[in-house]
Amino acid sequence: MEPTPPPLPTPKRPRVGKARGGRKEIPDAEKRTERIVLHVTKATYAELKDVAKASGRPLAVVVRSLTRPQRKGLTPEQFGLLRQLAGMATNLNQLAKRGHQDGFGAVADQVTQAAAQLSALLDTYTGTAGGDD
Repeated sequence: MEPTPPPLPTPKRPRVGKARGGRKEIPDAEKRTERIVLHVTKATYAELKDVAKASGRPLAVVVRSLTRPQRKGLTPEQFGLLRQLAGMATNLNQLAKRGHQDGFGAVADQVTQAAAQLSALLDTYTGTAGGDD
């Protein structure tokens, strides 16, 4: 009995086009090319390391986040105004649908009323007394 020869390796499939794998290239504007050397005390370094460990992020990410301006959260009053605005937008959507179905003359008074409420809400938010400029 003769031994069977080992199978020949299958040739690699040639690439078609410019398709390539791997990570996408970062745009030049987003590349981090500048270096900052920062000297801190041992106590500050230990504090930063603790913050990094507690948050599960690298130390560089923690320091970078501390140098950027933080976005302010909404106050409860602003959040309430946004909820009212969302409710009014829903009402206007429903009025527009009904206007398309029944004719805009049927909903004209309700649209005027909704516009007045919206104007009053915006005046409250911006702190201006309603008046046309």
